[in-house]
Amino acid sequence: MEETKQTMTIGKVEVPVVVKEMKQSELLFYAENPRVFSALRSSGNEHPTQFDIEKKMTSLDNVKTLKVSIEANGGLHEPIIVRGNEVLEGNSRLAAYRLLARTEPEKWAYIKCQVLPDDLSEELVLALLGSIHLVGRTDWSPFEKAGYLYRTKLKSRRPIKAIANDLGINAKEAEMYVKVYQKMLDADDMTPTRWSYYYELLKSSHIVKADAKNPDLHVIDTLVQKIKDEEFDDAKDIRKVANIVKVGTEESHQVLMDFLNDEIGLDDAVEMTSEANVGQLISNGFDRFRKLLNDHDPYIRQLLKTDTDFHLQMKQLLNTLVGYKLKE
Repeated sequence: MEETKQTMTIGKVEVPVVVKEMKQSELLFYAENPRVFSALRSSGNEHPTQFDIEKKMTSLDNVKTLKVSIEANGGLHEPIIVRGNEVLEGNSRLAAYRLLARTEPEKWAYIKCQVLPDDLSEELVLALLGSIHLVGRTDWSPFEKAGYLYRTKLKSRRPIKAIANDLGINAKEAEMYVKVYQKMLDADDMTPTRWSYYYELLKSSHIVKADAKNPDLHVIDTLVQKIKDEEFDDAKDIRKVANIVKVGTEESHQVLMDFLNDEIGLDDAVEMTSEANVGQLISNGFDRFRKLLNDHDPYIRQLLKTDTDFHLQMKQLLNTLVGYKLKE
């Protein structure tokens, strides 16, 4: 294709762009791209080589799907964005081209690019990615968005509120994303699929307040360990913990302590503190007690004659029931 010159607006700055085809084999993956970053960190690779990145990227299902689409269309509709020979935006498309070139190297040797100046600042690079994926396309996962915002804050040294305002996104949500990402870093748990667990954890004002009010309980740290140990079936389980804390009684506090100390399970803890289930709990308890009496009637009658402690317990139970003054 013929080389053309254009401009691109990035963060209110007009940047010159050259549109041309480049040899895909000479291009480099951008390790800081959130899609690449999260894919590699989830595998525990902190210092990936280009070989590591290509191996991981070409194994992703979305890249394999993209390969089929590109092949069917005979190439790209939308060019990738390159600075020098580093692919800032379009790493999945580059990976798809690498897959295609394995069987037809000549046909897929060149890829359409928008080439930015070599000296484009990292701040503008991050602004570019943010404008594409946080405001335009929204194909980044929440974990990837959080990683982008976190690294943007570190590199720009600007308040996250100012960054969010520049991007036109909700500042409070951006602040929460950064806070959650920081917690995952602190917990040494950069597993993308666990993002929602940490998000529910820090989003709950009840859990956060309980952690601050009861430092000896280590509420958040204990729940983080339970997340890492995969003790929760779903991120919604964190909401169940929040509901336990929300009750705010001495009894619910004890239940929370028992749960955190692994003395009771989550479902039992919820059942013991849920006001909505109190009536059902009582009813179920009576059903179980009634069944116990029916199933062991001969043995119970024998105990009443031979076991004075058992006889006393039954008498106390009868007196308690009489105290309710039930009417026909």
